[in-house]
Amino acid sequence: MVPKVIDICEDINNLLPADSPYKNLNSILIYDTSGLKPRVKENNPKTLASEINKQKAYSKIINDKNFNPYAAAYKNMPKYSQANPNIRLDFVNGHFGYFYKFGLLTNGWGIPLSIKFFEEDFYKSVEKEFSTPEEQKYFYDNASLKPVIVPFLNNLKNIQILNLKLF
Repeated sequence: MVPKVIDICEDINNLLPADSPYKNLNSILIYDTSGLKPRVKENNPKTLASEINKQKAYSKIINDKNFNPYAAAYKNMPKYSQANPNIRLDFVNGHFGYFYKFGLLTNGWGIPLSIKFFEEDFYKSVEKEFSTPEEQKYFYDNASLKPVIVPFLNNLKNIQILNLKLF
């Protein structure tokens, strides 16, 4: 279906006036990650709030001004949901929680060309301990580009793709 979408976008692009700000955006390939937030026990706000409160109480006991109760709460939370190991603790769209993450390729017009959900094999290949959710997000976002884009491009290898640029 992707080759048809690429062809349709190329036809639309050819109909645009030369001075259109949308001209040739169809030839840009954009990558981003996002996630679906399923209804799992770990996404109950009370679960995280309870852990943060425990860490705040601990912080008062040890009286260490450098202790970050939010980072400590993150480290103590389970790394994935009991319901599904592909639902991982992460920082997605500015929100901390358990998500089923995916990588998304679109063209410059925002037309989706590929979606790849990250499975257990992906997480096993990049296993690492993280101090903060932001650090984990940054690492996973960077590590996920290749496993998403390589299969996409391999599937289109025999098809003429007009001047796709990576951004």
